[in-house]
Amino acid sequence: MLKEPRIGGAAQLRLFVHELGFERACKAIDVAPTTMRRWLREATPVPMAALAALYWLTSYGFSEACAEVHWSHQFLLSKVRTLEARLYWQAPSDWEAVNEPDYHAPGLVVPIASA
Repeated sequence: MLKEPRIGGAAQLRLFVHELGFERACKAIDVAPTTMRRWLREATPVPMAALAALYWLTSYGFSEACAEVHWSHQFLLSKVRTLEARLYWQAPSDWEAVNEPDYHAPGLVVPIASA
């Protein structure tokens, strides 16, 4: 799951606007150029929603999203492999009895004598 980015302030807004371009940044968050200039001059505080939206459009947000996808995929792949190993596990041929105890179960296994 993607975490909320640790961003804030006009300094990071400048970084995002520099990467995206002034016009594209204004258009992306639907603000007037005068509002963006006010934020860049630090005349008014930058809303976190605007910073977050621009963050995910930059290479910083894109790389974080790609990393999250990669590690989520790796985690789920390990789970699938574990489940497949359980599903396809077969006992050796000399253990073929139907009522054979589970040798992987924890604790003491007591064989049942047959009459």
